[in-house]
Amino acid sequence: MHTRQTVRIIAAAAAGLLAFAVPAALQWEGFVCALVGIMTGLGSWFMLAPEPGSRQSW
Repeated sequence: MHTRQTVRIIAAAAAGLLAFAVPAALQWEGFVCALVGIMTGLGSWFMLAPEPGSRQSW
């Protein structure tokens, strides 16, 4: 039912991970950087996603 939303969330999280993957691999706090990347990706998705029921056109 929410397949597209799930795919978008996963894609955003993956994008966040990729954004931090290379620098995180070179740092001892790589796990923390990965978590920050996930939260950044999810946060950007929630900020850009239109509210349910609204008619915003992005």
